[in-house]
Amino acid sequence: MKILIIDDDAFMRSVITKALRSANHETEESPDGTDAINKLANNVYDVVITDIVMPGISGISVGEYIKENNIPLGILAISAHGG
Repeated sequence: MKILIIDDDAFMRSVITKALRSANHETEESPDGTDAINKLANNVYDVVITDIVMPGISGISVGEYIKENNIPLGILAISAHGG
């Protein structure tokens, strides 16, 4: 399974990547929504794991991009935002 991990927190991206790779999944990382949308436009993924609260383009906006462009993949939205 090919998974795109989107999170502005480098530590969280690395933790998620390490766990998924140990389960034999192929992963790519994006530090923000803009980079993620560029990757989604040019690559095929099975699943996206995205932080919801990010500066610039949020995880919600990435999900809207996926829906508007009929990209067939699963989305897991996460957040540790303490507000």
